[in-house]
Amino acid sequence: MVTGICNIKIDRGHILRRRQIQKRSYETRASILEAARKLTTGRSFDDVSTESIAKESGVAKGTIFAHFGDKNGLLSFLVAERIQAIVDDWNEAPADPENHQDHLVLQSMKLINLLSTDRTILQIYLDFSGATSHKTSEQFLAALDALETKLLSFLEDWNKTSSEVIRTDLTPADLAAGISAFVTTAAIYRSCGKIDSDAECRMLLERQFQAWLSPFCP
Repeated sequence: MVTGICNIKIDRGHILRRRQIQKRSYETRASILEAARKLTTGRSFDDVSTESIAKESGVAKGTIFAHFGDKNGLLSFLVAERIQAIVDDWNEAPADPENHQDHLVLQSMKLINLLSTDRTILQIYLDFSGATSHKTSEQFLAALDALETKLLSFLEDWNKTSSEVIRTDLTPADLAAGISAFVTTAAIYRSCGKIDSDAECRMLLERQFQAWLSPFCP
């Protein structure tokens, strides 16, 4: 039998103060994110400074660091939002069921165009996806998971609905990993100027996807 429960005193004032602090913290975080969204709309992430975000949101630079770690930690939330927008805009089934590869190239180009917009976006993607750093955020991982889930679903649908069969000696997850690697490499090439145009980038993806996804013939 539990005793002493009736003797527990609830400090309602403490609970209220704690809720008020949490509310202010949430509002400050939201204000910083909104300022970052505003300043990066139509502008390169490279050109937006921590100082300008702090001024726009009405907080000190230290407050931004306390909430997000550093500038890229903050901007990773915006990159995650843009990746999620690509996922939400991805029509899973192509208009022509026999053109799954063309549809995959089209959707891949949306991500490449985002990542090659400027060096900061690409670096954030590489860091927060685990390719070059152990940095992470819950929202960024959620966006990557949504992208992977969409790609896996697309590949599974491809073999079910198209006469243009893809290889089955690898799992959809393995195929998706290869596709992601090709897309990331293409984004790096596009960003550094090794690929000069979207047309050249699409041609590269078409060749790579064709070679990677075609049924394996021993």
